[in-house]
Order: sequence, then structure tokens, then C-alpha cells
Amino acid sequence: MCRNRYLQEIDAAASAGGEARGGGGVEKMKRREQLAQIESHIAQCEALIARHHEIIRNAHQKGRDASWAKDTRKALEESVRAFQKHRQLILDQLKSAKER
Repeated sequence: MCRNRYLQEIDAAASAGGEARGGGGVEKMKRREQLAQIESHIAQCEALIARHHEIIRNAHQKGRDASWAKDTRKALEESVRAFQKHRQLILDQLKSAKER
């Protein structure tokens, strides 16, 4: 999903959650901060994954062991999936609050 579209979805979901509770400016800000933090964590993990791809490629080219880098990359990929699930959970909660 494109970053701008993602941010628009955050705004829409956060607004919906706040409106469902009669304004909820503080709740809207809290959710928005949580989603921004999650997005930051995802971006950081993805940057580290890309870096580990380079490390692995360079190690293979030099005939060196890259198992530690592969293990780290796998852990980072699992972290990204967990952050994405958490992000979706928050968005779903905000959407369900709007529907009430």
C-alpha cells in the first residue's frame, strides 16, 4: 500500500473512532500516534531486511558464512508481519467503533 494512501486510511479510521465516542480528540491522537509508531517500526525493519539482503549477498560472493544474517533477516521479517497484524487490528477496531 502506498504511504500516502496508508496515511489517509489512518486519518479516516482515527476520525471514525473519535466520532463514535462523541469527539474523542485524545483517543484519535492516541490511535494516530500508535499507528505512526507501528509504521515507523515497519519501515525500520524493512530497511534492516534490505541491508541484510546485501550482507548475505556479499558474504556469498566472498564465500563466507551468512547463516547469522539469514537468521536475523528471518526474525526481522517475522517482526514486520507482527507489526502489520497489529496495525490491521487497530484499524479494524477503529472501523468497528465507527459502525456502532
